[in-house]
Amino acid sequence: MARLAWIGVAAVAAATAGCLDWNSDRTALKNKPVEVPQITDAAVAVSARVDQIGRQLLLQTPFVGIEPTFHAFGKPEPEIFHPDANGVFVSEGLISRCKSDAEVAAVLATELGKMAAERRIADRMKIPDPLNTVQGSGNISPGGISSDQTQLGVQAVFDRPLKPTGRINRPVPAEDVREIALELMKSAGFDAKALDAVAPLLQEAAKNHGVADQFGGRGAKPRWSN
Repeated sequence: MARLAWIGVAAVAAATAGCLDWNSDRTALKNKPVEVPQITDAAVAVSARVDQIGRQLLLQTPFVGIEPTFHAFGKPEPEIFHPDANGVFVSEGLISRCKSDAEVAAVLATELGKMAAERRIADRMKIPDPLNTVQGSGNISPGGISSDQTQLGVQAVFDRPLKPTGRINRPVPAEDVREIALELMKSAGFDAKALDAVAPLLQEAAKNHGVADQFGGRGAKPRWSN
């Protein structure tokens, strides 16, 4: 009998140890710091330069239809993005590689061109009004589903390609972006040739999206994922 009691105690101890190990692992995961790119505040001079040139572009071209704010963040790699129509974010590393104010303006004008083109597409993608209900189409079933499934199917055909997703999934035509950027540069008095000069730099910046991912909600990839 005593031997059976000791066996039972050993079994309980082993099971408890496993739970303690699992709980400790869970605690370690909860307390693990979030892995995000190392970012510092951009120099005051860089932030002021970005803000001044950005506002200069918008002040001379009210036709663009957007009024974002401009923000610089301290990251050595070139990166520029806009999470929405309210702000443009550019890394200090990208600005430092611009050789003149005209090139800084070209970088910002290109991003503003994307924003304006996206807005135009969004205006053309407005969801149509719902179809008028056919009179005498029947009552709603006890489950809350309309008995006129045909009309619901037709409405779904209209709504499906125009369903809002928070971001425009259709690619923005490059010619539209360049046309808008050219108008921004010329209206603000900058040399439009700077657009060609910064093209390789913007291609490099397009490959960096560590900070932009944080705005998109994707976050850092956990170590235990595949």
